[in-house]
Amino acid sequence: MRQFTIGVLWCAAFLASAACSKKEAENAENASTNVESATAAADDLYSIKAGTITGNRNPGINSSFKIKRDKAGIESNLSGGACIIFRASDLGYEVKKPACSSDGDCENIKGPGYCDVSAHQCWARPSATGPKDPYCKRSIDPDGKLWNEGELIHISAQPIPVPPELKPNAQARTLALLKTKPGMSPPLVFDWGDPKPIP
Repeated sequence: MRQFTIGVLWCAAFLASAACSKKEAENAENASTNVESATAAADDLYSIKAGTITGNRNPGINSSFKIKRDKAGIESNLSGGACIIFRASDLGYEVKKPACSSDGDCENIKGPGYCDVSAHQCWARPSATGPKDPYCKRSIDPDGKLWNEGELIHISAQPIPVPPELKPNAQARTLALLKTKPGMSPPLVFDWGDPKPIP
């Protein structure tokens, strides 16, 4: 980088002289463009952080998520969101394989299932009964949008009642996802929040 800077200054000072060749000027211009492109690409990289579960069984629970710039992140247009999920067993859901190794192992007839591969444990959320899922806040929701970078986004403005079938000493956590720009791979990335006991 230092050599590039010195070359640019040297060419600028002596542009009228034959000492600064056309080739050096082109190289300096190309290097400048590459630096600008790399900076622009880094500015478009983001990650998502799942918030912690707050509240309790009465009056209800809540959570949040945040999208931030991250050099190790993905290219995204800030589309995504988060849902509160519960251990499938705490909802009384029967799944294909309780000791899971993929989301398919956590399929059930009552709602979406998710596999925490690191713990081989199935998590789930109840199916929404209306147009809006009370346990989620996502870009795909009827009131969804592209989120603001750095903003703490709560799933609900009010405590969310827990599912009536939730067993005693249950656990809940937040599952956040961030979508990549269209055509990019992987299509989305997840962040699992820490489980919280719901006595």
